[in-house]
Amino acid sequence: GPVPQRDFTAGGVVVARQAEAFEAAPTLAVLSTRDDTVVNWLRAGTALQRLLLVATTHRLRAGFLTQPLELPAFRDEVRELIGPPNMPQVVLRLGYGPVPPRSRRRPVAEVLESATSAPHQP
Repeated sequence: GPVPQRDFTAGGVVVARQAEAFEAAPTLAVLSTRDDTVVNWLRAGTALQRLLLVATTHRLRAGFLTQPLELPAFRDEVRELIGPPNMPQVVLRLGYGPVPPRSRRRPVAEVLESATSAPHQP
């Protein structure tokens, strides 16, 4: 159904937009690891990067639903749903939706310095 959208392109000011229609049955995905160590978090981050890049090439949109995983009871419930010993790291909503506006970019000259230019002075 319709989902409220926000436009973050108006000079850093959040502007309300009309609701956009999304598909009725998006896919929910859980990215998990075997354990819950720092190395597993890094691997999950690398896998998430790959997942988002591939999803983008297929014109899919992703929404993060990960905050509830910070609650131990909820994380345990998700873990039971996906089957132990998997440890849920990220929950995503994947589906087709409207094309978001392009984010504003600074000119390259403001971001990069050449090797011969003087260091930037504040």
